[in-house]
Amino acid sequence: MSTRSLIAIQNSDPKSCRSLYLHFDGYPSGAGRILIDHYNTEEKVEALLALGSLSALGERLAPEPGEKHNYDAPTGGICIAYHRDRGEKLRAPTVWNSAEEMLSQASDKFWAEYCYLFRDGKWYVDSTYQPHGWRLVSEALEEHDDE
Repeated sequence: MSTRSLIAIQNSDPKSCRSLYLHFDGYPSGAGRILIDHYNTEEKVEALLALGSLSALGERLAPEPGEKHNYDAPTGGICIAYHRDRGEKLRAPTVWNSAEEMLSQASDKFWAEYCYLFRDGKWYVDSTYQPHGWRLVSEALEEHDDE
């Protein structure tokens, strides 16, 4: 079973954003934790988006030189990208007029349950099925840990 999500970055203009699709483990304790721990600068987020759509989010973008990695035999902790690892056509990030537009259409267009937004150096998350407003991923994780 998959928990689909969108991972986005706020563009330099104050409203629009770009997102990629993530198929597996999109819940805050999965993708959210990896995003705040390993993709916490604009440069790292841009490099992540450059991979295009992902089957799985890992702690590393790519394998080390000589390290074996492919879709059928993934190496732990490495992103699995549909383009790079499965030879599929590169799916460039989707451009949205606003984060609110992304959130309102993510479930219909991508069956996404969560949307993540990197804005002002921090990760935010909201649920597509029951939106509660953008909140810091770190706060969502603290709330989850308290349960």
